Amino acid sequence: MPDGAICPAFCVVRAMPALDFHRGFFPLTAHPFDREDCREVPPCKALRPYVRCFWGPVARKYGLVVPDACADIIILPEGQGIRMHFCPVDNAPYISHSEMQDMFAVRFYFWALPYFQISGAFDEESFPDLRGYLLREGYLDKTFEQRQALMEAYLLRRLEQRVSGDLLDGIDLLLRSHGRLPVQEVAAHMAVSTRTAERLFRRCTGLSPKETAAVIRYQTLWRRSLQPCFDPMEQVEALGYCDQAHLLNNFRKFHGLPLREAVEKARSVAFLQDGEPRVW
Repeated sequence: MPDGAICPAFCVVRAMPALDFHRGFFPLTAHPFDREDCREVPPCKALRPYVRCFWGPVARKYGLVVPDACADIIILPEGQGIRMHFCPVDNAPYISHSEMQDMFAVRFYFWALPYFQISGAFDEESFPDLRGYLLREGYLDKTFEQRQALMEAYLLRRLEQRVSGDLLDGIDLLLRSHGRLPVQEVAAHMAVSTRTAERLFRRCTGLSPKETAAVIRYQTLWRRSLQPCFDPMEQVEALGYCDQAHLLNNFRKFHGLPLREAVEKARSVAFLQDGEPRVW
């Protein structure tokens, strides 16, 4: 097998209609209630298992970006052409210093990349024909809705029918356990060695199983913390933290802010917009 292959010879393959991870895992950005600053639109039904949303433009000049278990393609006009940024799945927060009024972006779930024949590296080499396709189709003169239609047509053509069943088994277990299991248990569930599990995850998602689990657990905690009856002590046991200090320190590591401050900032935006806080 070529060195770049992502599927061991003994793996099982599965058809894409069975993929339903998106029904139970809803990753959030640092600004989950901010509907004025950045528009987010769900994809067509066929792409919902793979694409979290289409989004843009961004009005804020400085913004906190947290690990959301997703990868993004950001497209910006540049003269008579376009400039594309590829943001792989990440596991650390950072501050974005850009204001992108005419940008358009697509956000992929981390498990979706191999379905589009993309490795965890996630760069322009993974989409060698995308720039030419968009320009030929008149992307620069399109509305947001028309740009979304162009991207959906492109992505539907790229969908691959088969992905490693071992990888899907590991992702399924991590999602169902909310990321609280060790690598050894994940590898055993996948019926592969720890080393093979590491290689499959990193090649297909860009993160190791341990890193993937940590982001899933953080995202689960972030979503739960925005609910009205959130109790951090209940989540210590539910998500496998040693104690409340461990939970709070771990949240700050991934979010860049203390949990209380992060929740207050998110809810203040919802209050100012006079809307019921809702995350989807």
